[in-house]
Amino acid sequence: MSVLIRQLKDTDTNFIFSSYLKSLRPHRSNITNKTFFSAEHKRMEFCLANGITAVMVDVEDDSHIVGWCNGRVTPEKLIFNYVYIKHTYRGNGFAKQLIQGFIDAVGHGREIEYTIHVAAGINLIKRYNMIFDPYYFDFSQGANNV
Repeated sequence: MSVLIRQLKDTDTNFIFSSYLKSLRPHRSNITNKTFFSAEHKRMEFCLANGITAVMVDVEDDSHIVGWCNGRVTPEKLIFNYVYIKHTYRGNGFAKQLIQGFIDAVGHGREIEYTIHVAAGINLIKRYNMIFDPYYFDFSQGANNV
């Protein structure tokens, strides 16, 4: 499959929320559904409104989403909030391609961090020497913004 990376469209947001919440839920199993879905929905609303989202799609059908990533850029850092690849496309280098495209477009020469930990991405974290900072998201904008 050939893919391209494009900017977020309004029609992508339902998929972004659904994939984010479903993929993160197993890693937050000690939190009640009500608390989890409310807090994480607010977090992703904030990420989408205040960050950059790149969407990887099939080159022949740009509504067919393969994956996406969201992050923010500061003068010193590129901060990944979340990277997601559909399960059926994992292990094919798409996450690497998406992350590298994001770095090339907006993060070249910056320290790379990530804020929302999911163990499945450990190989990519090592490859790009990413620093895990779970507090950057919460406290850079004030703890009440989550």
